[in-house]
Amino acid sequence: MWANEDFQEALSNRGVTFRTAEDVLLTPEQLIVANVFLNTLDKTSIRTTLQTLGVSQIKYNAWQNDPAYVNYVQKRAELMYENLDAELYKSLVQGIQRGDSTLIKLGLEMKGKYVKTEKHTFDVRHVLVDVVDIISRHVKNPETLEAIANDLEGLNVSENERNQLPQELPVQLIRAIETAGTEPDD
Repeated sequence: MWANEDFQEALSNRGVTFRTAEDVLLTPEQLIVANVFLNTLDKTSIRTTLQTLGVSQIKYNAWQNDPAYVNYVQKRAELMYENLDAELYKSLVQGIQRGDSTLIKLGLEMKGKYVKTEKHTFDVRHVLVDVVDIISRHVKNPETLEAIANDLEGLNVSENERNQLPQELPVQLIRAIETAGTEPDD
């Protein structure tokens, strides 16, 4: 059955090919389709291109499962990407000349003349609540806790910043002072 030419032709019409390990060459039809699809200037849809080239969707789908076809297309696409440097730099220069601020920053970054700084944000209020909690767990001397509370009150903080501090800070410190034992702190 496999040797039957009609059977092989029927399979071939559906994109199924018989190859040995050494025979990894693509058919002329596969090469044409692959290279037309790799043409970045051609914006024609896959369906229209296949119809124009006389290749059925079933056959093309089968090629997508053919390691030789897939490897060829992938290698060619990778080569195209690797050879993009000149085009990439040309487009970058054109964008910079147009005044595109994003591309200007990118160009300066690439030249090492601009370093993008990332803002690391965290909730200071949450950290302060945690710090007070840690202090109140480990410091048992009421005088020490009261001194810490006074120092926190005396921080050089604007009225606006003071209003943004969590209200639970003084309450936590007062509770810690009230519940503190008389044993000396470490």
